[in-house]
Formats: sequence, structure tokens, C-alpha cells
Amino acid sequence: MDLSLPQTLWLAAGWTALSLGVSYLAARKSLNHGLAFLTSMLATPVVGAVIVGLVKDRTSEAAILRSFAKTWMKPLTLIALIAPFAYLAFLWTMMLTNTEPYIMGFNPVQWTHRYLGDTAIRVLLVTLAISPIRDMTGWAPIALIRRRIGLAAFFYAFLHMLAYLGLDRNWSLQLLWEDIVVRTYIMLGMAALTLMIPLAVTSTNGMIRRMGRKAWERLHWLIYPLAILAVAHNLLMVKIIDGDPTIHAVILAVLLLWRLGRWGLKRLKPAEAAA
Repeated sequence: MDLSLPQTLWLAAGWTALSLGVSYLAARKSLNHGLAFLTSMLATPVVGAVIVGLVKDRTSEAAILRSFAKTWMKPLTLIALIAPFAYLAFLWTMMLTNTEPYIMGFNPVQWTHRYLGDTAIRVLLVTLAISPIRDMTGWAPIALIRRRIGLAAFFYAFLHMLAYLGLDRNWSLQLLWEDIVVRTYIMLGMAALTLMIPLAVTSTNGMIRRMGRKAWERLHWLIYPLAILAVAHNLLMVKIIDGDPTIHAVILAVLLLWRLGRWGLKRLKPAEAAA
């Protein structure tokens, strides 16, 4: 079922309101209300309310979170990141075996590279959301999965490009180059993918040690311009102010404004201390 932008916004507002209710219940029990809100947003408010009801106190909450971070967080993250690719492979298997030939519509090639592009942008936005989630919930271990999610974003972006080049342009680099020159949105997409390459290459502990933490962090600021390029590519491709591309742009704007606000507050604090 396709939802219009107003319907999507109303659904998001209702979902958020219910999640805030779960957060309020957690606060009443002296639990981490930020984590209760996040759980409700991701796993439905019903699941969030059940979890809040089952957790006895702060001590049991802390024990559960330590156990989850140590045992389940990374495997569950990996499963979630592989799921979109597994779903795509399942759809192609069904189509090639004539089980459900039209499940991807009458143009499976276009559906495939758009699906991969949307997945890449969504995973990239999740990467950008890790720091705000950590700061709002106070749950530091979530930062441990940020690089893994970032690598998945590159993986899906690279598959998106390969699907376009191989399925749509029959592996013709000349046709790809002509598209890059003529079509602005493809130029922006290729620029975003190019900026992702050094981030993917340096996303290891060994590279952090070789580069030094400060230099590595400065390099990984590239995630901000590349995210803007990726979302602009998405918006210009569809040429309409509605649907998923607009939602992606709104989410990116919120995440960037949050970082700008945090940076501004940090700049103000030294000035206030000096005064």
C-alpha cells in the first residue's frame, strides 16, 4: 500500500506519540526513557510497552543491556543489514523460476536498481542516526555498530551502481559516462559513491591506528556531503516532492540540524565559561 506524504507524516506522528507514551511509562518506573522510546519506535510501541512492563528496576535494566550489547547486538545488526539483500535475491529467484514473475512489476531491472539505491540511502541515514541515538539514550555500546552499518551502506550503494551499469546499461562504460555527463542526478550519485570509497577503505581498527584518531575523524566528515549528494540524487531522479525521497530529505535535514545545534552549543559553552 502506497502512502502519500501527508498520510506518511500522520502515521509517523501517531507512532511517535505512542512511543512517547511508552517513554513516559519507563520514566515513571525510573528506567531509561530514551531507550524505551527508541525501542518503541523500532519495534512498535506495543513491544516497547511489554519490555518496560517486564523490566523490574534500573539494576535489571543495566544487566539486560550489558547482556544484549555483548551477545546479541552485533549478530542482530548483521542479520538486519543482510535482510534487504536476501529479500532481493528471493524476489529474483521467484521471478527466474516463474513462481511470481510480476512481483517486481513489469520492469524488474528498474525496480532492482531503485530498490538498492533506496536501501543504500536508508542504511546511510541509520549510520548518521547512531550518534544522536547514543546521546539521547545514553547507551554508549550502540556506537560499536556504526562502522558496520556504514560499510553496509557502501555495499548497497555499490550494488546500486552495478545494477544500473550491468542490468540497465549492459556493462557499457561509454553509456554510463554519457549518463553522468548529461544527467545531473547520476552525476550526483556517482560523486556520493566516490566519496564513500575512502570511508569504506578506512573503516578498520588498523586504519584508525595508522592514520591517527583525529585524522581519521576528519576524513569521515565526508559522510555529511556524501549524504547530501545521495539524497539530492534521489530527489532529482524522481522529480516529485512526495514519497520516500522527500522523507529521506526530511530525515537528513533533521539529523544535520541536530549536529549543527550540538556544535553550536559546544561553541557557546567555552564562551560562557570565559565570561
